[in-house]
Amino acid sequence: MSVGDIYRSGGQKISVANRNPDHWFNTGAFTPSILVYGNSPRNPVVGPGKHQFDLSLGKTFKMPYSENHSMQFRVEFFNAFNTPQFANPDQYLGDGDFGKITSAFS
Repeated sequence: MSVGDIYRSGGQKISVANRNPDHWFNTGAFTPSILVYGNSPRNPVVGPGKHQFDLSLGKTFKMPYSENHSMQFRVEFFNAFNTPQFANPDQYLGDGDFGKITSAFS
């Protein structure tokens, strides 16, 4: 069952105060629907997204013996602050991982 086929329990907020991979949203806000369409809106849960910071430093030096020659020093850092890139949380109501993030982007 996917998130679009479930009922949203009345009065409960989907978001939680301190999100973490083990508890990304309030799983108690959803209940299964049986033989009817659910009342959950489209895309009620937003995943963590990607936050990546790349850094590049470079310097070009002119060579003293010839105007046509130069030397370049360059350093590049990809994901410089080593931030984990989490995948979307599990969306299947009824399994043990509902609402948990169990993997990362590769």
